[in-house]
Amino acid sequence: MSSPRWLLSVGTRETAVSWRSVIAWAIVLGLAAHVTVRAGRPEPRTVPLAHSHTSISLVLAMNWAFCGKYSTWSQRHAPSLANLLEAEEFLDLPLSDLPARAAGSVAAYCRTLDTGYVNAENSLMLVEGVYLQAFPDVTIRGLDRAMRRLQWILVLPFVAVALRGGASLALAFGLWCAALLTNSLLNDAISCSSYGFLGPALLLVVAIVGAANDVVARRRAPTCVAVGSIVGFVFGFVGNLRTSYLPIVLAALAVASLCLAARLGRAAGPRGLASILGIALGWWIFHLAFIAPLGQSPASQSSSAEHHFYHPLVLGLANPPNRLAEEERITWNDGAGLGLAARADPSLAGAASHWSVPMATYEAALRKYYLQLWRQRPRDML
Repeated sequence: MSSPRWLLSVGTRETAVSWRSVIAWAIVLGLAAHVTVRAGRPEPRTVPLAHSHTSISLVLAMNWAFCGKYSTWSQRHAPSLANLLEAEEFLDLPLSDLPARAAGSVAAYCRTLDTGYVNAENSLMLVEGVYLQAFPDVTIRGLDRAMRRLQWILVLPFVAVALRGGASLALAFGLWCAALLTNSLLNDAISCSSYGFLGPALLLVVAIVGAANDVVARRRAPTCVAVGSIVGFVFGFVGNLRTSYLPIVLAALAVASLCLAARLGRAAGPRGLASILGIALGWWIFHLAFIAPLGQSPASQSSSAEHHFYHPLVLGLANPPNRLAEEERITWNDGAGLGLAARADPSLAGAASHWSVPMATYEAALRKYYLQLWRQRPRDML
C-alpha cells in the first residue's frame, strides 16, 4: 500500500490490496478529482426541465412523495405542473409548493390523481421520489445537485474495483476526472435527467460484475446465488433508469458471462447456473417491489414502460445536419415528431403533442413515414 510504485504501476500485484484500502483511496482520489474539475468548471449549471421524459419523471415522483400515490397522473393539472418545472423563475422555489400553484392547494391537486401513468425512466422516478420524501422543500436546483452527488457515488465502486485489480493511483485519478467532467457536461445540458446517470450506472454495472466474477470464481454455489441476486437487483435498477439502456445492460452481462466461463473452465457449470439463478432472483425482486405496482391503476393511453423506438430513429436523421433532414424538416426535437407522424397518418394532425395520442398509433405512423423515406429517397437515407 505504501510502495511508491503504486502511484504509477499498472498490473496484477503480488499482494492484493485490501478492499478497505482501495475504497479509502478511491474516495480520496474522487474528492481530489472533484476539486480539480470544479476548478475548470466552477459553477454547475442548472437549467429548467424542458426535456419531456425528465419533467414527467419528476411529476410522478412529486405525486408519490406529496400525495402518496405511486405512478399516478393528473390529466387536469399535471401538464400545468410540468410547465412550472420548465420555467426559469421556479428553479429556486420549493418543489412542495408547486402542486398548490397548479391546482390552488396540494389537497386539490392530489384529489385529481386518478390515472395510472408509466414512464420510460422508472428508476429515476424512484430515486427522486425517495429524495423528495426525505427533503420535500428541495428546489430543482437543489435536486440537481443531489442527483450529481449520487452519480459521484455510483462511480466510486468502479474506481475501487480498478484499484483492486491493479490500476495505479494516477490512472484512478484520471478515471475520476474523465467521469466527473463528462457527467458535468451532460448535467449542465439537461438537469435532473437520466442521461447524467448513464455513464455512472454503466460503470457501476462493470464494477459489480467484476467483483461478482471474482467471488463466484472462489466460492460455492450458495454464495454464487447470493452474489448473483445482488447483481440482478443492480441490473434491474440500471435497466429501469431508462428502458432503452436495457440492451446495454444485457450486453454487459453476456460479456461478463463469457469471461467467467473462460476463467472457470469445467467448473463453470454449477456455479454458473447458481449465478444465473441469483441474477434472475435479484431482477425479479426489484421488479416485484418497484416495477410491477406501476401498472395497477388504469393507465393513460399515452403512458408506457417502454421508450419510443421510431421516435428517436426518425428524429436522429437530423444528426449530423444533411440535405434530407433539411428538406423533410426533421430536427432533433421531441416536438417535431408529431408533425412528421401526421404526414403518414393525417388523423394525428390535430393532436396537441405526441404524448396526447396512444403510443402504438404514434409509433405506427412514424414507422410508416420512416419506411416511406427508404422507398422514396434511398440514396439520401444512405
